[in-house]
Amino acid sequence: MGGIQSVFRIVKVFLTVCIFYLKLGFIHLARSLEPALRTKGRYNHSIVIIGDDHALGVGDYTTLTAGSGLAHQLAKELPKESSIRQSWQLFNRGEYRSTSEDWLHPADSKRKEKPDLLTKVLRDPKYLKAEIVIIALGSNDVLRKNPSISPHDTLRNLELICQALKRTGAKEKSIYLCTIPTAGDDTFLTDAQRHDNLLRNQLIEDYTK
Repeated sequence: MGGIQSVFRIVKVFLTVCIFYLKLGFIHLARSLEPALRTKGRYNHSIVIIGDDHALGVGDYTTLTAGSGLAHQLAKELPKESSIRQSWQLFNRGEYRSTSEDWLHPADSKRKEKPDLLTKVLRDPKYLKAEIVIIALGSNDVLRKNPSISPHDTLRNLELICQALKRTGAKEKSIYLCTIPTAGDDTFLTDAQRHDNLLRNQLIEDYTK
């Protein structure tokens, strides 16, 4: 009986992993099919979201037309706000398992193999025309080892990313920096890791005041 239960557990884990990666592939497929940037009309505006799993929408509901993550959620909420008269497009540029260090501009990175995530976004026409950039980044920093990323490292990386974003683009952008979601930390992280994430959020809040 125990052997059968073990087989069922293995099959369950295998199917869970398969479903997860299928959903991840679906998210990237939806991104490749995202609508073109609307450039006509004075009331058309756009938002670009960069960051990690939370920005990308890993585990979130998605469709080929609605997108995923913060972009999907904001697209649902914006039409409900009566004071917003403009038309807003949202573009998701989140990257799975990325850290704040992975998003540094190559000139700011000390790694031998320079990151290129931010460089790709800076060249994206949809970013260049965007009025707003939302950064949801840092939740994977606590898991990075060899070398580790401390809470103060996370803040410094986010500062450098914000500076790089301000330097680039056809127009001045409003940049919004999100704190790190901590739901599930009690289950999956150690006491020290939970403390680090709380410190990260405190540092981000102090920086954005």
